[in-house]
Amino acid sequence: MDAAHTVVVSQLLNEYFGREAGLADASSGWGTRSRSTPSARLVLLELAHAQLIRELFPDAPLKYMPPTST
Repeated sequence: MDAAHTVVVSQLLNEYFGREAGLADASSGWGTRSRSTPSARLVLLELAHAQLIRELFPDAPLKYMPPTST
């Protein structure tokens, strides 16, 4: 969770480059997923992050993104 801000910055940069390439907002999917074992606190933090992403990218679909590492 300490690096969650880097995910948002990465998504903002990806949105910029997508728009520069002519990609429609509705064609960019954004998502988040915590790598930690779910707890009530982490679930609330993930929900807050999803709400932030919805505010920043209102026309882009949100998607579930499972962890890529084991």
